[in-house]
Amino acid sequence: MRWTVLVALAIVTLPDSDGEAAVASRYDAARAQMLEWIEAGALVPRHITYEGLGAAGGAFVDLLAVRTVGTTIVRLGD
Repeated sequence: MRWTVLVALAIVTLPDSDGEAAVASRYDAARAQMLEWIEAGALVPRHITYEGLGAAGGAFVDLLAVRTVGTTIVRLGD
């Protein structure tokens, strides 16, 4: 069975008990783990591509309206 997992990495500056940024201090480790999952095929990054500068406005509206999942790309040329 294959699962689709949506994951977002964010840097958050919430202090932990030591006064260190709780999430930001683990960012590199989390990124390395996600890279391993991607390379193993366990996690597949999703993206949507819009073609041309004329599609940029619609891509931005879709992004703000949460109609996209993953990375939004506007391709401007070959």
